[in-house]
Amino acid sequence: MDTASSKPAARAESWRSLLLLAAYRWVIVIFLVVTYYSERAREFFSERMQPELFEIVILGYLLLCLPTTTTVLLRWPRLTLQLYAQAFIDVMAITALIYAAGGVRTGLGMMLLAPIAATSMLLPRRQGILIGALATLALLSEEVWRSLHLDTETSDFVQAGMLGLLYLLAAWLANALAARASAGEALAARRKLALDNLAQINERIIAHLQVGVLLLDEEGRIRLLNQAACQLLNIRPGASGRLLSSEVPALFASLENWRRRPLSDSEPVTTEMADRILLAHFSRLAPAPSSPTLVFIEDAGRASEQAQQMKLAALGRLTASIAHEIRNPLAAISHASQLLSENAPALAQERRLLDIIHRHTARINTIVEEMLGLSRRDQTVPQTLCLRPWLEQLAREYREALLTAAPRIDCESVSPAVEIRADPGQLAQVLHNLWDNSVAHSGLPPDKLMIQLSADVWPDSGCTSRASCANATMPS
Repeated sequence: MDTASSKPAARAESWRSLLLLAAYRWVIVIFLVVTYYSERAREFFSERMQPELFEIVILGYLLLCLPTTTTVLLRWPRLTLQLYAQAFIDVMAITALIYAAGGVRTGLGMMLLAPIAATSMLLPRRQGILIGALATLALLSEEVWRSLHLDTETSDFVQAGMLGLLYLLAAWLANALAARASAGEALAARRKLALDNLAQINERIIAHLQVGVLLLDEEGRIRLLNQAACQLLNIRPGASGRLLSSEVPALFASLENWRRRPLSDSEPVTTEMADRILLAHFSRLAPAPSSPTLVFIEDAGRASEQAQQMKLAALGRLTASIAHEIRNPLAAISHASQLLSENAPALAQERRLLDIIHRHTARINTIVEEMLGLSRRDQTVPQTLCLRPWLEQLAREYREALLTAAPRIDCESVSPAVEIRADPGQLAQVLHNLWDNSVAHSGLPPDKLMIQLSADVWPDSGCTSRASCANATMPS
């Protein structure tokens, strides 16, 4: 319950309390009327009773009960105004009844405790104590009036004062209890709101988990399941409340085996389904054997794939580390061979050996670069490329990078109108690998090899000139 909804509920409760106060007023008025018109009325009240005045006051009080109850049922006028008006009517009417019945010693003053306490509970503290003070002043005024205008031997000022003090104490206690109850209700509402929010968060988290979640009671009845559990177990989402033995017998059998031989909560239980193998983790919510059982379900195939991916990631990191370690001595060997080449060795055998060192260090460096490229997995950055100029530039760079004789790369068959959108670095790496394979497996010397590239718009594709199709041929 939030603050916005608690205010109307509190106001409705106040109106119900005011209606109970109206019912209390009817009860005491009817009781006094029946008692007054009974045969033993004098014994009940006092010998100093003024019958005519008492009859007028009690009948007037009875007539006022009808409009006060009607206004409460209609909830008009506003609540605070009715509280003040009805409290004033009760204080004045009951004080007049006390005066007509013979004074404070008749005990009728106790009937004011309930209206004072009820009004103080619904009003702020100062106004509630004000109602108690008004009742005390009215009661003392009644005793002063009685001592001045009636021929009485003694006055009951002490008893009136004690009763007035009781009025004030009742007003203060009722208001304090009401404030404490309101604070407790507000605290309970805030905690309920926090618990509701936490429950909604937990439900959403469980619903979006990739792991299936089941909550089973002692009888194996499904109390909670998420969407992943429905998909893994091939059951409908409305299976909550049904027995697991009827929905998934294989999983129920695994549950019974787990209950007979308790295992660690972290140790999975393999469950074979019709089309897959599942890993089920069983765990009790409490140490008691009758406590609910929480089941986490995973697809064994997916778990193995994740483990394989972790192994591949670790292997990639290891490969990158080894490649970095290889590059350092490789750079030293390459640099040393270059220094030896600068000395212009006289023997042809020495020149051939240096040429072998150059070629193989270049080859190893290429392998290391490819390994590092695979481990980095750089993000693709596509660009719009005019294909023919880009291929011509790439072919020139490829031929210049080769230390030995290079093949001829023909781009004449590439249409100048073809444009493609690709990552230049990745596309260049693909073409370099294809050209290297052509050189390695053509069976011809590199300077006798020609690689012909062709690209144009496919006529039946309906593509515009920005689309392209490429075809590479390697004539021998």
